[in-house]
Amino acid sequence: AHNFPLDLAAIEAPTNV
Repeated sequence: AHNFPLDLAAIEAPTNV
């Protein structure tokens, strides 16, 4: 969940959304 469109891990905030 670093540069992904969605925070699938729900650990970090979404960066691409």
